Amino acid sequence: MSTVNPGYLYILQNPSLSETHLKIGRTTRDPEERAAEISGSTGVPTPFEVVWSGETVDCVLAEEIVHHHLDAYRTNSAREFFELELAHAIHTAERAIARTGRIRFLRPASAPDPRDWDLDEAMPFGSG
Repeated sequence: MSTVNPGYLYILQNPSLSETHLKIGRTTRDPEERAAEISGSTGVPTPFEVVWSGETVDCVLAEEIVHHHLDAYRTNSAREFFELELAHAIHTAERAIARTGRIRFLRPASAPDPRDWDLDEAMPFGSG
């Protein structure tokens, strides 16, 4: 029997950092609450903003999948920060969520419209 870990996968940006410097992680709480918690503990001058989140039945597996597929963009192997375009991160996260039991996607109004994404559809997204 597989383990079920309901929760959220989220993507955060910080106005004090490059717009391509993203934090991608998971939480079992509200992503806004997690962003506030991270903002208070990192010492950055401005708070992190949730630019995308997705609710899934297994946030642990979804995070493992997205981190695996974005490993080449990781800025530090011990941290959940990645240097890549937001559209690419969202695309990868939504595919990971779809594979792990999507409940819903939450896109703030400021998030890019998926119809405007210029992504290479041949981007590898295998089974693991």
